[in-house]
Amino acid sequence: MLIQLCYPRRYQLRVFYWEHQVQINAQVAGDRMQNELNLQKHAVGAQRWLSAIGQYWFVLLIAALGLWSSLVNASAQGMQIDAGTIPAIPNIYLPLISRAPVPTPVLPTWQQLGGAGLKLSSLAFDQSAANHQQLYVGDLREPSKGGGIYRGKVAPTCGVGQVFERINDNVRVVDIAFNGDNGLVGTFGAKVLYYQRNTDTWQFTPSPMNDNIYSVAFANGNAFAGTDGGVFKSADSGVTWQPLGGPSAINTIQAYDDSLWIGTADTGVHRLLLASHQFLPQNIVGLTDKALQVWDFAFNGDTVFVATANGVYQGTTDKMGDSDAWTPFGRQGALINSLELIDNVLYAGGNLNGVWQKQLATSADWTPVSAGDGWNPNSTVLDLVYQPNLCGGGLFAATDDGIWVYGKHGQ
Repeated sequence: MLIQLCYPRRYQLRVFYWEHQVQINAQVAGDRMQNELNLQKHAVGAQRWLSAIGQYWFVLLIAALGLWSSLVNASAQGMQIDAGTIPAIPNIYLPLISRAPVPTPVLPTWQQLGGAGLKLSSLAFDQSAANHQQLYVGDLREPSKGGGIYRGKVAPTCGVGQVFERINDNVRVVDIAFNGDNGLVGTFGAKVLYYQRNTDTWQFTPSPMNDNIYSVAFANGNAFAGTDGGVFKSADSGVTWQPLGGPSAINTIQAYDDSLWIGTADTGVHRLLLASHQFLPQNIVGLTDKALQVWDFAFNGDTVFVATANGVYQGTTDKMGDSDAWTPFGRQGALINSLELIDNVLYAGGNLNGVWQKQLATSADWTPVSAGDGWNPNSTVLDLVYQPNLCGGGLFAATDDGIWVYGKHGQ
């Protein structure tokens, strides 16, 4: 296109371009000068401002202190300011500083309550109004070796080394139960002892019954005993007994809802309906071999857990005879003697393996409960009892080395 233009036209374009470029250069130079001028103005203004601050900083400080003093006086005269509150002055905010120390959480641990050296089979609290802190424990050994009934007061803070007095030294104790003013002791070889509150004594029943009583319980105003020869019932708090029949070789009995649950040495679980005295095999399907040796129960609504010679099993209280009635619930291979349920945590005490726990609300596995000075994780635990009002909520254990409690001591 430019090639076709004549010379004058090409010259005019050059002149126009030169003049235009001169204007652009002048404009750019003007802008630069204006920017530099603005910068200089700002610098001078800043210098003057800093100079003023330097000259009058003392005056400004005095003014600020005066304003603060007036605000404090006005607050003190016009209203009462409590610690931890914000004064009702618009746009004035004072920081809230908490000076309270953060409490150190008290974690539960094992502590030996007393009875060091005792070989304990069972324990029970006397829940009467006058003796709610009395703990009874039984030693399974022969009387000449320390067997008998022991009793001691338990302080709410669970002090170490509390004294337990031997109140009966002529029986081998297998199980203990209390219900108000009444108490029962099942013995190995001496039938049942019953407790009389008015004389504070234990006496042997005169009724003919099996010599070996492996478990005792109260239910529906009556007393029950599990023996080698079935279940016995007493309507007078253990003084006299009548046989009801049922399975033989009973290890444990426990009342729940309308039934007396029975764990045996070789035929699993049975129930005695308390209203009709009818015996029912309870879901023996699923319990085989060593699992047919049932030593304890724990109930959680419609769920029932059983302690067996092959760990813990789970079932439901409303199933009978279903093929899926009992399922393994962990600790298989271990002999579990006792179960206790506390705040959705299931505890299991066993032979030569201490106490283990499992959170029911999670899929977490069983873990040993081993915190505490002197606690032997390989101890034998034959009985577990929960007492919420002692030791910050204590789990009491009858072991082969006395009485131990897992709780928040001193609380």
